[in-house]
Amino acid sequence: MLRTLTGQWNGPWLCGGDFNEILSGEEKRGGQLRDESEIRAFHEGLLDSNLRDVGYEGYQFIWENRRWVGGYIEELLGRFVASEVLMRDFPRFRVKHLDRTRSDHRPVICDTEGEEDEEPRWGWSFRFDPFWIKIEESAKVVG
Repeated sequence: MLRTLTGQWNGPWLCGGDFNEILSGEEKRGGQLRDESEIRAFHEGLLDSNLRDVGYEGYQFIWENRRWVGGYIEELLGRFVASEVLMRDFPRFRVKHLDRTRSDHRPVICDTEGEEDEEPRWGWSFRFDPFWIKIEESAKVVG
C-alpha cells in the first residue's frame, strides 16, 4: 500500500496509523517472535517509499493485549513515517505517545509545529484509527 501511495504523490508526505507490524524485535515484548520476513517486508516497503520512522517521545509500546494471565504482550504497532522533504520542511516535527486510557492502544499525537501544548484529555472511548495525510498548500486528511 505504501508503494502504491508513493507512486501517486511525489511531494512531502506523512503517513500514520496502526501498521500492525514492527520494524525490529525490540519493538515487541512477550509472546512468540514475529516472522523476520514480515519485518523485513515492512522495512523494505518504507525504504522503497522513501519514508522513515520519525520516532516518538513517551512509552515505547503503544499496544498491549491486556492478558495479565497466560501471556502479556506489548508492541509498537502504530507509528508515523514521513518523507525526508517533510522532515526538512517541518524541523520541529514530533510524535508523542500519551498515557493509555481504557483502550488497548495509547493515543499518539503528531505535532508538526513542535509546540508544548497541553495534552488532550481523552474520554474512555478513545479509538486508534489509521489515516494518511498529503501535504500540499494546506494539509488534507484523507481517511
